[in-house]
Amino acid sequence: MSMLIEDPVQEFVSEIPASSFAVANWFIQSSHNRNLEGRELTHTKLQKMVYFAHALHLARCDHALVSEPVEAWQFGPVFSELFGALRDKNVHAGREYIKEFRQISYGESYARYKTIIPILRPPEKTKIILNTVYGSLSQHTANSLVA
Repeated sequence: MSMLIEDPVQEFVSEIPASSFAVANWFIQSSHNRNLEGRELTHTKLQKMVYFAHALHLARCDHALVSEPVEAWQFGPVFSELFGALRDKNVHAGREYIKEFRQISYGESYARYKTIIPILRPPEKTKIILNTVYGSLSQHTANSLVA
């Protein structure tokens, strides 16, 4: 069985709830657009921002922002799929978009993997929530968000 991995393709996601990758990529894109020095998005900071956006979205819109379950870990809430994607990146987590791989099977002879970069295109109400979370939390350190 041979496996081919394709070049990344951006996939625009407008359905809510969305994957934690799409929400994290929205924050990464915001960081790149605003070009804010000294406000690097670390692994922990991205986790907390996605969690707070999810919680605020639940409170204001009465439905989930993120489709995955939140887990209670020692240093606070975590989306485990997002943790796995960011595990080795730490302080460099916000420098490039998070990719996901989807298998495309062609019979039993071989399979291909398509590399997707999920980019969130939220409705206006959700965009306001995301901007609020980004504006409020991007200035904090990861440690202060954990505390």
